Amino acid sequence: MKKLAYYHDATLGVTGRAEDMDDKADDSSFTDPDIKFLWTMVSEEKEVFEPRGLTLQGVQECFRQHAISVGGYNRAEIQRRYMENHGLYPSCLSLPVKCFAELLVEMNKNLPLPLLPCAKDNKEYVDNDDVPWGNIQMTQMELCNVLLDSMPKDVQIAFNAQNPLTQLRFDIQQLSAELQPLVDQIRIKKNAEKSNNGGGKQGNNSSNSNANSNSNSRKGSGNRGNRNGNNSGG
Repeated sequence: MKKLAYYHDATLGVTGRAEDMDDKADDSSFTDPDIKFLWTMVSEEKEVFEPRGLTLQGVQECFRQHAISVGGYNRAEIQRRYMENHGLYPSCLSLPVKCFAELLVEMNKNLPLPLLPCAKDNKEYVDNDDVPWGNIQMTQMELCNVLLDSMPKDVQIAFNAQNPLTQLRFDIQQLSAELQPLVDQIRIKKNAEKSNNGGGKQGNNSSNSNANSNSNSRKGSGNRGNRNGNNSGG
């Protein structure tokens, strides 16, 4: 609110703003009877060059402290273990591999500070060399390993057969493009087997057996060992 000057011409019956008189609002010696000062709501624009009191860093720290109070310090380690051990590609093979890879990439973005706290953030362990920093993004090679380990067994076996010497990859998008033809071939094969074995109780049992044999049985890092073991055994 601000006091603004208005004029009123009784002869002409006109009322309007008198901007040039605004500075007289608090002048007790100003006595022009045709000028009235009224409290008026006005908008102002102000350019501020100092840092704002509420910064993005401050807001993110509030989120981080809330995560610690709700779930403890090891939220980053929990998400990393989930991605490595439980993020399984659908055994029906219907989801585009690119979409699943993009999901892993988005999950990986949550790992760095200050989004997720880790055990190392606890003052008790900050100087303990045995406790590593857990809120560090996975590298592209680690993401590729997660994607490969998430695949059903048949896809892993086909990938190992095509790459008998090394399965290391360093670009998850390129790897998803490499895996997609294998996923398509195995899905078509499984669907054909279901069609041929369909009908009656025996056909249903065969179909269920095929679906189960194609599921991902990853348990911790052992599945990566199985994938490499399959390669060495083949």
